[in-house]
Amino acid sequence: PILLSSGGKDDIWPSAFMAFEIEKRLQDKKFTHEVKHLHFPEAGHGLFGLLPGQNDEKSMNTLSPGGGSLLNNNIARQQTWHETFSFFRKVFYK
Repeated sequence: PILLSSGGKDDIWPSAFMAFEIEKRLQDKKFTHEVKHLHFPEAGHGLFGLLPGQNDEKSMNTLSPGGGSLLNNNIARQQTWHETFSFFRKVFYK
């Protein structure tokens, strides 16, 4: 199983394009395992990493470099953590 995560406003590298290309390639190759792509159209590059405290302005501001808005990156980061742990539980603890 493969888990991909991408932001549509990633200014560091074309994560959305690359993730969609990976999905397409796996389909073309008849990959038989699950492929899950977490795509956040309004998020940038910083959609994975430690979750900053809501009241920690300095840490919250680290979500903005790399594209996307602070709010959208924070939402994407929260959802990515949730989905990653769900994916791991499903894959590794069947």
